[in-house]
Amino acid sequence: MQPQGAKVRWYDLPIHPLVVAAYAVLSIFALNVEQVRASAMLRALAVSLIGGALLWALTSLACRDWWRGAILTSLLLALFFSYGHLYHLLEARPVLGLELGRHRLLGPVYILVVVLAVWGVGWKLRLVKPLNRIFNLVSLTLMLFPLLQLAGFGIGQLRPATGEPAQTAGTVSLRAGDAPPDVYYIILDGYTRADVLQERFDYDNSAFLQDLQALGFYVAECSQSNYTQTLLSLTSSLNMVYLDALGEGNWTQNTELYGLVQHNAVMETFKGLGYRTIAFETGYYWLNLEEANYYFSPTTQAVNTGESRLPVNGFEAMLIRESAGLVLTDLLSFLPENVQPDLEYPNRYHRERVLYQLEKLQTIPYTLPGPKFTYAHIIAPHSPIVFGPQGEWVVLPEGLSDEGWRQAHTDEIQYVNQRVLELVTEIISTSARPPVIILQADHGAMLSDQENHAQILNAYYLPGDGEAGLYPSITPVNTFRLVFNRYFDAQFPLLEDLTYRSYYDTPFDFVLLDGGCP
Repeated sequence: MQPQGAKVRWYDLPIHPLVVAAYAVLSIFALNVEQVRASAMLRALAVSLIGGALLWALTSLACRDWWRGAILTSLLLALFFSYGHLYHLLEARPVLGLELGRHRLLGPVYILVVVLAVWGVGWKLRLVKPLNRIFNLVSLTLMLFPLLQLAGFGIGQLRPATGEPAQTAGTVSLRAGDAPPDVYYIILDGYTRADVLQERFDYDNSAFLQDLQALGFYVAECSQSNYTQTLLSLTSSLNMVYLDALGEGNWTQNTELYGLVQHNAVMETFKGLGYRTIAFETGYYWLNLEEANYYFSPTTQAVNTGESRLPVNGFEAMLIRESAGLVLTDLLSFLPENVQPDLEYPNRYHRERVLYQLEKLQTIPYTLPGPKFTYAHIIAPHSPIVFGPQGEWVVLPEGLSDEGWRQAHTDEIQYVNQRVLELVTEIISTSARPPVIILQADHGAMLSDQENHAQILNAYYLPGDGEAGLYPSITPVNTFRLVFNRYFDAQFPLLEDLTYRSYYDTPFDFVLLDGGCP
């Protein structure tokens, strides 16, 4: 215990247990900040801080010394939050042929380390205060890294978009006496082209394409996306230009493009024409066009009707799987379901979101007045894969091979095909006037051994002149240029169809790819 009357200097105060508890959550949030809202992280942060404080209180009572208890708490928190990381690392990389990523092997090692930490700190440690200072310094230094990442993200969001994509609205007009068509822009995320499905997945998708053609769709058989990442691809297609034409084009991080998606030229142009705009929740906040006249979300629907299981969001599930919570969830699997945390809740909610979009889209033609522009970005057949070929619930095992993923991906495609055919048939048959329907992917399927995943499904239902102006290698940047030219007397020149590849860690380092069919 601290001697009575001894002066405590500010840098002796052991704040590191709370810093470690916060760092464990904030470091993972910072790595995923472009995909996760801060609100999804707050509950985990609160639980971690409260849990860390309670653990500190217990260890201080046990050690009869809050400085000693602080050191022990930080060590225990570090062990707890590192377990999942080490488990997955060893699971993926056997050592001398031994698969050490197993609870039965790694668990006893961690228990031994915990016992040694308790014994060493509780009974053997002598230089308690100097070690607390070191722990403070190390923990605060580590905390700087996620804080700097988050600060950079925030600054990027504050930077205004310098482009003016909505300028094009003045070049488009309604035709006198004509009833303008409803327009549906349906993105099927990660839906790859038929030739790639045949060659890389051993899957024949010709029946689906023939069914689309029988309905009157034109299938661009050699189409590629203009970019190989969702954000870049949608920023381009929804603004009808390549990224270098949007402002200065000297982008440094993805967040700088968010505003160009939220306030894109296509939707602004339709608003200028008097159209009502419709959008759906996607699961990715930067893709949610919440300022549409009608914004639909399945949030109010009960995903787990009649169940009392504790749902965890996607961020919390990731945090649990990267910590010793992984062990706890495996142990809890032996308990009744109603007391288990529902780690599959994020995927089950994703499934419900996709089903909600497909079902709600079918009602749009006769429940909402026109003319209307509907934008529906459906995260399927993109991962997470949650549908079997008949729509059954699927949970893929971790560490699935490319071969297993190919099979699961094409299983989901079979169900997506069935539902999309039902959807477009319903839209066409229930619309008061022939609608414009665009079925398009933002990029193709991604495999670990695949260099190019730009080949996409790209199909058009254009009433009137049918295939006029369409061609096999048309890319998304020209989609709405063609639509506005055909139905709204615009005079947009079609751009050269180009495809740029980049990687997620360097999104703006582009490499120009060959286009069209091989």
